[in-house]
Amino acid sequence: MSNITRLLKLMVCALVLTACGARPPLVELGALMFSDSFDAPDGWDQYDSGDIQVVIENGSFRFDVPSGGYYLSRDGREHTDIILEVTARILSDDRSNGVGIICRAQPDGDGYYFLIGNDGSATIRRGQDREADPLVAWTRTNAVRTGNASNTLRAACIGQTLALWVNGEFIGSTTDPLYSSGQTGLVGVTTRRGDRLAVDFSGLYGYTPAE
Repeated sequence: MSNITRLLKLMVCALVLTACGARPPLVELGALMFSDSFDAPDGWDQYDSGDIQVVIENGSFRFDVPSGGYYLSRDGREHTDIILEVTARILSDDRSNGVGIICRAQPDGDGYYFLIGNDGSATIRRGQDREADPLVAWTRTNAVRTGNASNTLRAACIGQTLALWVNGEFIGSTTDPLYSSGQTGLVGVTTRRGDRLAVDFSGLYGYTPAE
């Protein structure tokens, strides 16, 4: 293999999360810890202040929020190791928006963020001190359906291992020791000034990892 060919292969490996032999961690579902059909509040943080709506209604959890960063809600249930699954349907057209799940969410909003973007990208991030630092950088993937399609996210937080799947396809994994427990959260992200995010979350499930 020439040096140029070797260099090109390394560049491709760096850009594509699931290429070049990357394998998902061995994660199997154990017992169902909880499920939420969003027919009732059940401990979730909700906001309805006119311009910001984070409300449970008609069997879905609707985020309708302006530009300005991260909007989140926590459910009040403490967990350590967990596998979370939720379906999200983005209703707004702005492709700079993102949505996802938080595991081990802290009272100040810190925790592990598993996000997809409406541009067909995905990331794993660590919320700390009002910043969301990338553990797996935003990367385009065909697994994420764009537009107003529904996407099902599965996030695993087991020990220090963090892993993300979208629509059954492995996106990426990493390890981090910072948070060992916390709550479940849902999150919407808006970054472009003047644009709004509208998303409906449905069918949230939390599982223990299989032993």
